[in-house]
Amino acid sequence: SYAGAVLGIPLSGILTEYLNWQVAFYFYGVIGMIWSVYWWHFSYERPAIHPKISESERIYIEESIGEASSIANKKKTLLNFLD
Repeated sequence: SYAGAVLGIPLSGILTEYLNWQVAFYFYGVIGMIWSVYWWHFSYERPAIHPKISESERIYIEESIGEASSIANKKKTLLNFLD
């Protein structure tokens, strides 16, 4: 999504013009921390442990995702990344 660029670039200019350039960094840092807390509070690693979805939703999500690949458990080396 380009929403971050569309909103962030003009907002950075406004913050810099009316305050100073450092405020833009603090502003986005605070927004990032707030978003992180929100994300950690409302997101779950697996649908099975989410407290607010129904059994039918859980089954639909898990069937749509499919099985995990065995590549995730494979040892990662520099040569794997070069392939």
